[in-house]
Amino acid sequence: MPLPRMVAPALAGLLAGWTTQTLPFYPGPAFVVATALATALTAWAPRLGLAFVLALPILPLGQDPAVIVQLVGESACWEARYGASSRNDDGKTGGVHASG
Repeated sequence: MPLPRMVAPALAGLLAGWTTQTLPFYPGPAFVVATALATALTAWAPRLGLAFVLALPILPLGQDPAVIVQLVGESACWEARYGASSRNDDGKTGGVHASG
């Protein structure tokens, strides 16, 4: 394998190893598995390896109840702000009604 093609898998392995070693979510020897898996995935399919490496720091967020509550609250605010309008075309407020 030529040197330029080895750079991306090496960087993916370094980032995966550093992420799993730094975050307290992952158990002790998980960085070895994550490094090997990220390097192999990036060498085989670069986009798949990139997705794996970028998912590693996000996975611990699903374990924190405060994060889940905040995401649910923000999605409700987003829906209230950018959802369907509460006014119909005839100016009346309310749900769907039959015309005619």
